Amino acid sequence: MTKRKPVRTAVVLPVAADREQRPPIEAIRAAAFQQFAERGYPVVTVRDIMKACGLTQGALYNHFKSKDELLHDIIASTQAELERVTQQAVAGAGDDPRA
Repeated sequence: MTKRKPVRTAVVLPVAADREQRPPIEAIRAAAFQQFAERGYPVVTVRDIMKACGLTQGALYNHFKSKDELLHDIIASTQAELERVTQQAVAGAGDDPRA
């Protein structure tokens, strides 16, 4: 009796074209933000971030000098957005101090 070799089935992974199309820098920021929030900054590697957004490691270094700079960018842009939303809320509140 002869042994049969197991049949290998191809695993189809989503390619970058199937993912939400956005500029690479935005894809990197979004993936890093999610990874940092879920797993913590010290544990997440550049490889983890790039795998999550479907880009190569070199793509990160085209936009950021390091993982530290990426974190700084995320913090600064998040703070700027919070300040913008707060300014809108204050401007829309009018003269009523309770508003």
